[in-house]
Amino acid sequence: MGLGKMNTTWISLAHSLILCCLLLLIGGCQNPEEEANTENQPPVPQTEEETPTEPGAEEPETAETPTTPDPKPEPVKQEPLTIPEVKLSGTHASSCKVKVGDTFPTATLPNLEGEETEWGSVTGEKLTVVLFWTDAGLTGMYSQEAIQDLQNKVAGSFQDLGVSVVGIYVGGKAEDAKSFLEGTETSFPMLVDAEEKLYSEVATDYLPRIYVLDSEGKIVWFDLEYTLSTQRNLMQTLKVSLQEEAAPNAS
Repeated sequence: MGLGKMNTTWISLAHSLILCCLLLLIGGCQNPEEEANTENQPPVPQTEEETPTEPGAEEPETAETPTTPDPKPEPVKQEPLTIPEVKLSGTHASSCKVKVGDTFPTATLPNLEGEETEWGSVTGEKLTVVLFWTDAGLTGMYSQEAIQDLQNKVAGSFQDLGVSVVGIYVGGKAEDAKSFLEGTETSFPMLVDAEEKLYSEVATDYLPRIYVLDSEGKIVWFDLEYTLSTQRNLMQTLKVSLQEEAAPNAS
């Protein structure tokens, strides 16, 4: 073999070795950042392969969650009606000489015709509603409203149940009362307390006033300065009191 051929062979071998080394270096070296990113990635969850259903096959039944019926609301308990409590301010309370539970004072007073009327002749068998009223100013307006309500809602409706209504005109003459009542229909008796003989034993101020008395003449309930609240409480007092009166007879 000549020297020229040997040199050419060695050169070819050297080139091959260099090429192999370069390939090894390129394939074996990896970017450290890419390697770190690969390590930090979470594993890919394996999903179960769904078994394809054959055409015409029925879908598998899924278990239904049992439903519990909604609880039924408890019925609202209605409290039994009672006689309303008399609530007064300190000033109003100080004007009252008799209160709930006290025996109502009595007197003989003239009616609008001037005839003397015994107290017992105007009281009811079970209950008596007494209205003290006047015709002066704003209290006269309240008095007129109270008179009309007693006529329309009590005198006729409760008369057959043993309830009587009596009006007492305070501080004036019979002629003044008749003039004030002109055009107003009233079927219940009207008495005149010109000298405040009866009223002075009941109160000192604040008209009109309404009192409900039981069959023994004791005060069951009362109110002053007639309002819508007075009207509601009066009707409730009458209904409850009549039920209490009837209770012993029902047993």
